[in-house]
Amino acid sequence: MDSSEPQILATEADPDDAFAPGDDGVLHGFYQHLGTVACGASEAGQIGAEGWMRSLTEAGHADLADAWENLGLLSESPEALADGLLELTWKVGEKLRAVHEPARSLEEALSGWEHEDVEEPAGELDEQEAMREHDVRRLVNLLRVGDFVEKREAALSLGDFLLRKRKLASEEHYRLALEALISNRDPAVALEATESLAQLGGSEARRAKVVVERMDAFFDKISDRIRHYWDGASQDDPLDELSDPDLVSMGIWMRRAPDHIAGHVAEYMLARLGRNETGALASVTSAVVPSGDPRLLPVLIRVLQDAGYEARVASIKAIAHIDDPRSLGALRKDLRHATDALERVMIARALANFGDHSGREDLLTRLDESSPSFVREEALKAVGRLPDVEPAVMEKIEALVESPASAIALAALRALSLKGDADTVERLERLAAERVTLRAAANRAAGDLRARLALAGDERFVGAGSDLALATIEKPGLVPRIRSVLWYLLGFVFAGLHQWQKARMAAGRASRINSSSAKGHFLTGYVWIQEGRDDAAIESYRHGLQIDSLFPVRQWGEADRLLGAYLRHAEVLERRLGRRDESIALLEETEFIDLRSADPNLKIEVDRRLDGLKLERRRERLQAEKE
Repeated sequence: MDSSEPQILATEADPDDAFAPGDDGVLHGFYQHLGTVACGASEAGQIGAEGWMRSLTEAGHADLADAWENLGLLSESPEALADGLLELTWKVGEKLRAVHEPARSLEEALSGWEHEDVEEPAGELDEQEAMREHDVRRLVNLLRVGDFVEKREAALSLGDFLLRKRKLASEEHYRLALEALISNRDPAVALEATESLAQLGGSEARRAKVVVERMDAFFDKISDRIRHYWDGASQDDPLDELSDPDLVSMGIWMRRAPDHIAGHVAEYMLARLGRNETGALASVTSAVVPSGDPRLLPVLIRVLQDAGYEARVASIKAIAHIDDPRSLGALRKDLRHATDALERVMIARALANFGDHSGREDLLTRLDESSPSFVREEALKAVGRLPDVEPAVMEKIEALVESPASAIALAALRALSLKGDADTVERLERLAAERVTLRAAANRAAGDLRARLALAGDERFVGAGSDLALATIEKPGLVPRIRSVLWYLLGFVFAGLHQWQKARMAAGRASRINSSSAKGHFLTGYVWIQEGRDDAAIESYRHGLQIDSLFPVRQWGEADRLLGAYLRHAEVLERRLGRRDESIALLEETEFIDLRSADPNLKIEVDRRLDGLKLERRRERLQAEKE
């Protein structure tokens, strides 16, 4: 932006932030009224009406009252009236975003946190402050790229830092720790991150407390149903009545559940194992994968030893999340007896998470082209956990980034983020800048690698940002950008009135005027979802992501809407239309989108669907080969 331009668009995040209604009744009502005027639902004679002028003035918005009065003077000129109406809508939208709490960008979420300011000593940071800075940045990096034990400990330590050292922490370190906890939605650490936030102050703490209270109420309800079941008052097992989202929530939060609930889950799994109910057993086993609950370890080991293929695969993943010496012993034993290539690779990967590299040779041989793609994919995910990977292997991994198979390319990127060096960071950054389809995944891999190198003591990456700001399209001048924002806000007005076609038209106009902004495409996607057209929504999201791959990260809630659309459409493709391969490809596409801020439940559901569909396809192919 030219420095001489007025700073009405101080940052691209200002106009891009989605508007969310709040508690200012007069301002919100006036905003909706402007929408009714814009779409012709109110008569033009009502423009400049004294009722709104009086209400706005009494509510402290005299500037809007004057603008409303002046708008009435333009009623004889339709063109001037339209321009004035759009400008006034923009001003009201700005005020609404300023006064409403659910601003939902990460920056706005952080601004609502309570922080006790302290006077910073002049001059250089003292030794104690420098140590705190080092510790906070280290914990933030561990939360991002550590193993599951390190991530959980980092989340708890950051919460403790924020709670106990509030008066000592500088504003920068306080916000850094908060941002890490707020933006982390890893299912394996969701419990610790949410509990840490819930003990603090501010708007996000209140949201975290609501989540904790909701899960406690959920477990209370399940507890009552379990008692009724065991008392004979009910013949239906409570777990059979849970929806898939509730089952996933239970798995993520299992470590918070009372012992008798964990015991009932174990009994349920044993009963399904004894009856050979493979579908139900695989479903609940996959749901508890992120739980990391040692109370479930004995039954998971039984599933690993005696269950059908899908449940065994899920149990391997679940055991890999439980920090217990028995986990290592069970996996080593299974590796000695397993004959299936995919199962052996997954066991070797789980062992590598515990620092056991007994499956090293098995993994490296599976990187060859002769291995089936699904086996090679899992091998790539595991190689990053091996020490001292040879240069020839690293070259092979780098070449696989160009694989036409999206799952292989993504797994190769993840391997590079685990085993790369400073030169690899530069290559990943170039890849993110040059390849639109790999942009989000390569950017994420580069950020992860920078965090790992910082943890390893590479001073070049200590204190460096973890994500790149990727500007890919030249921005137009100020006037077109203002016009684009006004059309975008008008689209929101129409959406608030459930006039979906007009909302799409306004959002589309915003996108055409300013092709460098993704906000119009994401608004269009939202409108398509409201109309039940997830397929069309996905196309809009694809366009938006090509422009700004980090939009779902910055804009709270967008990742959930996007991922929900992909999940629903994948279900339609597979269950209604019988197009399983297309459903798999669609779900794999989500892995190339930066969805770190998405609901952990949705992430787990994607993994469960993908695993189930891929295993089903593999089983059918193996059966066909036998025949």
